[in-house]
Amino acid sequence: MSSTVAPQVYGGDEVGAIVLDPGSYRTSCGFAGDEFPRVTAPSYVSYDPSVESMEIDLKTSSYSSFKRRNNYHYGESIYLPRANYKIKPIIKDSVIEDWDSSIEYFDYFFKELYLKDEDISDLPLLLTEPIWNSKKNKIKSMEIFLEYFKVPAFYLVKTPTCCSFASGRANSLVVDLGHDNCSVTPVIDGMCLTKNTMMTHYSGKLMSNCIDNFFERDHQIDIVPQYLVKNKQIMNQSLVRNVNEEISDKIKREDIRRINGKTELKKIFKEIKETIVKIRNIDPSNNNLSTNNTSTYSFSNETIYYEFPNGLNVELSEEQRFQLGDVLFNPGEYVRKMRNERMGKKKRNDANSTSGGDREGVSEESNEKESDGGDVEMKTKEETVVSVPGITQLAQTVLQSIDVDIRPQLFHNVIVTGSVSLVPGLTERLHQELTTLNPGMKLRMHSMGNFYERSYQSWIGGSILAGLGTFHQLWVSRQEYEEVGPDRLILERFR
Repeated sequence: MSSTVAPQVYGGDEVGAIVLDPGSYRTSCGFAGDEFPRVTAPSYVSYDPSVESMEIDLKTSSYSSFKRRNNYHYGESIYLPRANYKIKPIIKDSVIEDWDSSIEYFDYFFKELYLKDEDISDLPLLLTEPIWNSKKNKIKSMEIFLEYFKVPAFYLVKTPTCCSFASGRANSLVVDLGHDNCSVTPVIDGMCLTKNTMMTHYSGKLMSNCIDNFFERDHQIDIVPQYLVKNKQIMNQSLVRNVNEEISDKIKREDIRRINGKTELKKIFKEIKETIVKIRNIDPSNNNLSTNNTSTYSFSNETIYYEFPNGLNVELSEEQRFQLGDVLFNPGEYVRKMRNERMGKKKRNDANSTSGGDREGVSEESNEKESDGGDVEMKTKEETVVSVPGITQLAQTVLQSIDVDIRPQLFHNVIVTGSVSLVPGLTERLHQELTTLNPGMKLRMHSMGNFYERSYQSWIGGSILAGLGTFHQLWVSRQEYEEVGPDRLILERFR
């Protein structure tokens, strides 16, 4: 008896497509099939609020007649000092917030890719989205790309799914450490289990705020951005109080220093996270895992120097570097400290206002810094440190919520991704703590060793998916969008 094998059905040949991966700190864009994105840019816009700008009407305007506003700047040019300009995020928590600016932002990427109007109308577009993306944002994204940019086909794909496929695994537990948030998502057969996903805001931004407090508040070091330094002078930390910085005449204006200074500090903090911060390892001789007790960890007395843009060299011991990294695994201590400081500051301000004190001395910069403190907001006084989960507690909670039959598959395929995961020792610490909490499970972690692969893993996964011929049948065409409508598409295709 002869047996025949049914022929494999493919959606079509490999197709070219645009892959767009919005992030809370940087956004990546490129072509499907490429190994890395061709263009990356900060997810911020620099604009002049004093100049009135017309909002873009998607129903009456078209991309062929589109002209970018002169008082809005994107890409690396946002770091150029400009008088009266402000910088605001376009994307927050990996979700697009400023849709008017996002149209010009996407146009910036298309221009950087040397795409003309007719090229965009011939190339499908794949857009990544986080688990917590709202229905309203999904409809808005389809409206912009299918109606305004008039791409022939469009698809929304979850970021953890892209990370899982970039690692070559259909089943995985994706631990994504981004700038605004930290998320843990189980992926089964390429589908994200949204009900089991957990997310907190204790990630890169929180660590940046911790670094800021470490230098400025605890050690009274005034961090001088690069563009304010006219002459660089090598000096030790003991001479910091005698520093007389020279500022170029072109940028002496206070508004330029205030607005651009805050943005430039983020670049310094990012460099410190990549070069200085370390994660301490668990002492193997101690079986009692305690995230609040540093005595269970081992460290040496190795010191390192960090040089600021003005030439100031600061010595940091290994324990100090460990303290900066501990905020990811034990954010409760830092959150409690910040809450106490804010409560004390509020009491002082209330006392000053009651006694008729002058509040004009409080600068706008300090208010902005407080609001940008890693989104640390404690809603009630009764909240304790235990209620603030770190990376390990987050991953452990998600793993325990998964069905016991598929739990071993996730333990065997834990993917750690995101720029913050590049902090030395983070993957090893997470592996040790999860192993201690689950002694009977075989844990295996996967993290790409290359810097670019780890930082752009979600884009790489989207590039792989969009370049497959078998993915062709999943595209939502413009004709289908017009016939079916966005509401039904979200229920059937983008749930």
